[in-house]
Amino acid sequence: MWGLVVAVLAVRAFADGLLAPEPNDLTSSGVSVRIDVNRASLGELQALPGIGPERARAIVLHRVRHGPFRSPTELSQVWGIGPATSAGLLPYATAGSRAGGQMARSR
Repeated sequence: MWGLVVAVLAVRAFADGLLAPEPNDLTSSGVSVRIDVNRASLGELQALPGIGPERARAIVLHRVRHGPFRSPTELSQVWGIGPATSAGLLPYATAGSRAGGQMARSR
């Protein structure tokens, strides 16, 4: 019985380490990624540093009401995003589809 309990705990510890969700923060990845704030989904927007579910919804709502962003600096006009947060997003956000997709890898 004791051996079974130890085996189950060992399997759970192994599975928790293997199956734990990876961080969804662009700052922790080694790949430089820029997200087009005009085309990104809620999930993609939440990958931006400092953007959670509420701010992601606010970005999408602002996009719907006011049209596309001309520049990532315009994110400071979105409810809940101040100048400091907006400035922190500049390395990770773009406002245009120059790369032809929602996420563009910088080289």
